[in-house]
Formats: sequence, structure tokens, C-alpha cells
Amino acid sequence: MTTKRMKHLKDLMIRARANASENLAAWPDIQFIEKLNGALKRMEGGTYGSCLVCGGDIGESNLLVQPWAENCAACQAYVISSLHDCSSKADAASGFEKRM
Repeated sequence: MTTKRMKHLKDLMIRARANASENLAAWPDIQFIEKLNGALKRMEGGTYGSCLVCGGDIGESNLLVQPWAENCAACQAYVISSLHDCSSKADAASGFEKRM
């Protein structure tokens, strides 16, 4: 990724974080601010664009769409499917308890 594009993404994330912080009552998702902070720290630390799970490249096209992305597409798909599996099991257990 070019230095100019990296600076542009950094500026966008800083503005988004400021807007979210100012409007916290209207912006209930504090996790978004945490993701922005994490991405900015990775930029400063030189690890921005590397997957937190496997260390592989997240990909410039993915970062342009979601600059705070933490994982490559393959690892993110695994994380989502794992969460889905867990929530399905919890839903099934919950349904079982209701029938008892």
C-alpha cells in the first residue's frame, strides 16, 4: 500500500474515532472505537495490514473497504463460522431447556 493511501486511511480512522467519541450517546458501539484504536496502533507499530490470526496479508482491497480489519478473508470467515456454530449450539441448548 502506498504511503499516501496509508496516510489517507489513517486520517479517515482518526476522524471516525473523533466523531464516534463525540457522539457516544448516539454511537453505542464502543467496540468500533476500540477497533479503530487497534488499527491506528498497528499502523504506528508497522503491523497494519497483517492478519492477527495467521500473520498473512489482509489485502489492500479489504483494508480500503474496512480500514480497521484485523484478519485476512480466510481467517475472518473461520472466526465468523466459529461464532455462528457457538451461537447455534447455544440457541439449540436454550430451545432444549425451554422444552423441558
